[in-house]
Amino acid sequence: MQRVLIVAFGLVSLSTILLTACPSGTSGDGDGDGDGDGNRVADVLALTGDATNGADLYDTDCRVCHAPDGSGTASGANLQGLTESDEDLLGTIIDGEGNMPEWGGMYSDQELADVLAHIKTL
Repeated sequence: MQRVLIVAFGLVSLSTILLTACPSGTSGDGDGDGDGDGNRVADVLALTGDATNGADLYDTDCRVCHAPDGSGTASGANLQGLTESDEDLLGTIIDGEGNMPEWGGMYSDQELADVLAHIKTL
């Protein structure tokens, strides 16, 4: 009986830790922070992106799927001549979509602005 109680207590403790440490998911509001307010996109758009730094980030993280020139591959969309708004592009970069993984947790706001500036040069 004592062993059963110890195991049950351990499971309850583990569940509490996991529920506290893990967010319930993202809201899909395009800001990647899961709070539903969309402020991150606005924060990024308020910055001036550096396309040169963005090109370095693109070469490291994006070119494998989107090709070095942004023409796309079987696993990544063509990024040349995009007509989507900056808000929509950032939402996709931050929260992911389809095959596109989420990058919001990997990049700072400035890095997001830099990548966006580079993508707009393709």
